[in-house]
Amino acid sequence: MAAATQFIVRVGNLNAWLTAFGDQFVCMTDKLAALRFTSQEEADEAIHKTKQQCPDSQWEYHVEPFNLLDVLVEHISSARFNFTSEAELQAGLAQHLAGFKPQVEVRLNEKDRVDLVVEDIGIEVKVDGSRADVLRQLHRYANSGVLGALILVTNRTRHTVPPTINGIPVILISLVLQEAF
Repeated sequence: MAAATQFIVRVGNLNAWLTAFGDQFVCMTDKLAALRFTSQEEADEAIHKTKQQCPDSQWEYHVEPFNLLDVLVEHISSARFNFTSEAELQAGLAQHLAGFKPQVEVRLNEKDRVDLVVEDIGIEVKVDGSRADVLRQLHRYANSGVLGALILVTNRTRHTVPPTINGIPVILISLVLQEAF
């Protein structure tokens, strides 16, 4: 059975929304917050309720279908990480994604362990290794049957990926300009 479509409300007035719906935030930055709802009606009701609770606030928001992969990619891409090792980058990424409740070092089978998992999205961090080694690793993850998508977060230009592996989407997030070396 397919999961119900979810909706996200992106808002500009963080304090009013945090007061009313703090437990429904999926991510928050200095300029943007996103709340997740299971239906358009639930999102509309939340907007109405929040406007009533904070009538003096200016409202800036829009409702759109929720795609966790897109939200994760946007959230990770908007961050800047200070790191000198893969372990530091992985720890910083886990902290940055804390609102998504990532699982760390998730075993996919007796041989493979992906760095982070949010719902069914595996996130692999790489600061070294050949392109061929990274692709072999991603193929094993994609073939595990556990993940619905993969994100490779890397600081190496040689780490390129195809758009899909074994039918699941693969997204590359390059941190080349973010290195602290």
